[in-house]
Amino acid sequence: MGDGVIGRDAVLADLNRPAYANAIVPEWLPQLPDVQARLADATRPARVGDFGCGAGWSTIELAKAYPHLRLDGYDSDEASIAAARRNAAEHGVADRVDFEVVDLSDPAADWSPRYDAVSVRVPARPAAPGRGTGPHATIAQSTRDCHRDGRACGEHFTAPGDPEERFFAACSPLWCVPQGVVGPDPRPIGPLMRPDALRSLAAEAGFSDATVADIEHPFWRFYRLVP
Repeated sequence: MGDGVIGRDAVLADLNRPAYANAIVPEWLPQLPDVQARLADATRPARVGDFGCGAGWSTIELAKAYPHLRLDGYDSDEASIAAARRNAAEHGVADRVDFEVVDLSDPAADWSPRYDAVSVRVPARPAAPGRGTGPHATIAQSTRDCHRDGRACGEHFTAPGDPEERFFAACSPLWCVPQGVVGPDPRPIGPLMRPDALRSLAAEAGFSDATVADIEHPFWRFYRLVP
């Protein structure tokens, strides 16, 4: 199922791939002109980190669009990283893209070199029970500038919710919440990432704010972390 990724990870990879392939470069990045300009600057090739990369499709799309970039993708799921490596080779970018299995919330993780741009999916799961300290630690350890994404939903809960919000609420007990209860500091957030929740996580991680980027998408909300 889904490029060698097993079970629900395969479904997520296949669900997200069309958006990454068709929207990252032509639609999303133009709404972040400073990020787009930095990625496009071939005179100073940027180093990009993709945290929670899954099967690697978002990383691969950036590598295809900007041949001068050097990209690193990290995820705690070994099957996803194996698939990401195969996908990079099949798309001819394996010489510039490196995928590694990493516990994103591990305080001992060494994120070097420093990155010029970072994307992170929140919440991101720890690699194994007993490791990591929750989504705020993932943000603190892995990001300096975040340009995507959290799941889109209303600013506040109002019953019965729109179709997208009901969809994510139905998915939550099957995947997102179980992932959130792994580890010593369980803080399940689920897929309904409201702005106040992200701002709270960002503040705990040491950021002054988290702003909502002006990017329209039916499923995702895009944030930038402010140092």
